[in-house]
Amino acid sequence: MSKPKPYDALGDVPGSVAPSQPVRSWHRAVLAGAFVFGLIYVGSMGVAWLIPHPDGSLIRFADALRGGLVTAFHFLTAGISARAPARGFIELVSYHHPVATWSRIGVSLLLAVGLGLRTFLKAAEPVSNTWHLSGPRLLEGKEAVGEARHRSIAPKDAEADPFALSLHPDLLLSKKHWARHVLITGSVGSGKSVILKHILEQLTRLKGAKLFLYDIKGDFTSIFKRPIIVSPFDARSHVWDVAADVRTPTQAAAFAASIIPEGDGNATFWTMAAQDLLIGCVRELQNTRPGQWGWPDLAALVRRPAAEMAAGLRPHYPRGAALVRDLESQTTSSVLSSLGGFTRLIDDLATAWPKVGKRRFSMTEWIRDDYNGRKQVIVQSGPDPTLTKAYIAAMINVAVPDLIGPGLPDNEGGRGLYFVFDELTSAGRLNIDPLLALGRSKGVVAIMAVQDHSQIELVYGDKTAQAFSALVGTHVVCQVQMGATRDKLAGQLGKRKIAWRGHEDKAQVHEESRALVSSGELTDRLGFRKGKRYGPEGWGIEAIVQMGGDVLLLTWPGKNHPMVRDGQVAAAWTSKPAGPVAEAEGPSPAASPASAGASAFPTTAEGIDAVQRVLTMTPEEIDALFSR
Repeated sequence: MSKPKPYDALGDVPGSVAPSQPVRSWHRAVLAGAFVFGLIYVGSMGVAWLIPHPDGSLIRFADALRGGLVTAFHFLTAGISARAPARGFIELVSYHHPVATWSRIGVSLLLAVGLGLRTFLKAAEPVSNTWHLSGPRLLEGKEAVGEARHRSIAPKDAEADPFALSLHPDLLLSKKHWARHVLITGSVGSGKSVILKHILEQLTRLKGAKLFLYDIKGDFTSIFKRPIIVSPFDARSHVWDVAADVRTPTQAAAFAASIIPEGDGNATFWTMAAQDLLIGCVRELQNTRPGQWGWPDLAALVRRPAAEMAAGLRPHYPRGAALVRDLESQTTSSVLSSLGGFTRLIDDLATAWPKVGKRRFSMTEWIRDDYNGRKQVIVQSGPDPTLTKAYIAAMINVAVPDLIGPGLPDNEGGRGLYFVFDELTSAGRLNIDPLLALGRSKGVVAIMAVQDHSQIELVYGDKTAQAFSALVGTHVVCQVQMGATRDKLAGQLGKRKIAWRGHEDKAQVHEESRALVSSGELTDRLGFRKGKRYGPEGWGIEAIVQMGGDVLLLTWPGKNHPMVRDGQVAAAWTSKPAGPVAEAEGPSPAASPASAGASAFPTTAEGIDAVQRVLTMTPEEIDALFSR
């Protein structure tokens, strides 16, 4: 619901007016303004007439006091009223030091009118019959801006902090505060991008800051030219050097879990089996071609028939080799088919990044202090959401062990590693818990935007979603449409204790606890706004900032950023047919006849149907399969 319209009162307020409805008492405002005007006018005139005049005495104080008011009223009514008294007073003053007299009267009138008008306007402000007793308050307008400036770090401290940034034009925060992370929640079109652009505009100017930005729509890529692009969907992309980032068994496991997320229910076994085979293939490359392998090499290994797969994995990862040791088993065929279905995107990455050249990027090198490459990088979404989730999650997850490990010394104030995610959940399941919980001492700052908290629950699970509130220090709430998330956010903003009474003469005072912001207000009072008061562009957005203590309702002025490059230039492989697969890229001809059918990639409709049947097997059917 929007703010209630003020009730205009010229006397007693009827009891039917709700205590929460603001009331503008015009009669009280007039009385207060008139009282202050009279008091200031008489007092200032008295002081002015006590000042001696060197050329003689002035007219009597009483005549000047009355004549000044009459003359002012005469001119205020354009000469219609009090014509004779005003002319008489003007003629009187003309014979008794007119300059000294009129200057004293004029200054007194101006002072009295100014203070009286100010008192009138203050008394005319709508006031409800509710009073805040305890708990947080929702601050708005000038009060919110004043509190934001009060919470900002001092200019001297800002100069000493190389990573001080403003969340809002009037809210400048230290790196220590940013290290508590930021979560921005809002529905489509609520203004999340306006806030992110305000932050990114500052980040891209900080030479010492390292920025990892997930840009789902290309909006940020088009307005910030400095960051490099790492995206298989963009023709301008640098190549992710996967061999440089996946060097250890731990990183191999994190990589496999990112490419093949763990399934639910009956599919759990098959995803775990496919993960084991992928881990084995990666370990094989780590041992046989350390630091020199790429996506085409990995694609060739995961498509091997059973015999070659078992022989290749046995010396490097016996656990994986055991899954395909029986060449005649239906289990072997099913596991390889599952691997083929889950790792189809590795072929896409091999096509997008066939080799590593000078335009390469390594996440584990990027986080180190001795890194000399480009410090700001943008990863993008594309037409294939599965591929998007896999490659971004893999880039982040393989770097987390190095990021939070003892190899990277603690340096909260002197290192800035900024991870900014527009639509966090569309980037796949990231190993974000350690980043939020342990990354602070390493200089990590996570700035995340989501549309709906239920999306977090869907991707990360209920417990992790609940932990977000505790792990994130600053919450920004933009406009949210009706639903469970809106109700949840209203509850998270807290409650306050208030007192209220009705407008009847004998009404009693009551106390109760109320929600600081109602669910409806998160829809009606926030979001896009138009008007001159919202900045030079004539538009802006309103959002709520919660960072402990009172909650602030702030306005971000709109800003139209010029485009400096295209948001995305489609990579060649995404805009044309793939073409026939070369003979060398297919299964090895040395495969035995017995293993020829046990390939990682189903090539017929029957094979694809078999994969679907495998993924939907019940636990009993899985047990029966292994008993054969």
